Amino acid sequence: PELGEDAPLPYDGSKQVWRVRVDGSNLMAVTRIEDGIGSFELSRDGKSLYYTVSSEGYEDEFRDLREKHDDVKYGHGKNEYTKLEQLDLVSWRTETVYGEDRHIVGFASSPDQSRIALVTRPTEHLIDNEGQSTVDILTPATGAISSLPDELGREQAFSPFGWLEGLAWSADGKKLAFRCDYDGYPAELFIAHFESPEVRITKLTR
Repeated sequence: PELGEDAPLPYDGSKQVWRVRVDGSNLMAVTRIEDGIGSFELSRDGKSLYYTVSSEGYEDEFRDLREKHDDVKYGHGKNEYTKLEQLDLVSWRTETVYGEDRHIVGFASSPDQSRIALVTRPTEHLIDNEGQSTVDILTPATGAISSLPDELGREQAFSPFGWLEGLAWSADGKKLAFRCDYDGYPAELFIAHFESPEVRITKLTR
């Protein structure tokens, strides 16, 4: 097929998810998203593909005017947000599972897909990481989203301006590990426990 930026999707050089057999045969594009995707993850059972796509939004008093003249390049006021999509690899239907006006830094689905953890911040700007990133828990069955308590990583930490990264679920999906990094201080590891209705956060003592 024709390759390059003028070629049709998915051969235009945009980032897509492809599937190929271990012997290198049967190469197939799983996604065909205009402008490409961000990050992606295959569910543990191999039946769902999660991936992020970017969208743009405006937040100041000139929002309506900026939307009307979207081709103009603005120095500020225009932000990049992220949606999380779920592609069912059996039915090939796509569903937006997270569409808040925030930027997704990273995400991880629990082994049984009953929860999806996301690290998000207000915008794509790196400065918004410091003290403004949160670990959000999405329950796909209900669409409910809640942020984990952050006292240990903010008020009781070296600095309230840490940034969050490194999501990892335990094999049984009852614990979620994540990291908080700081300027000038060592990173801290935290564990969210989901064994009871109220989530409990502990810090890994080193």
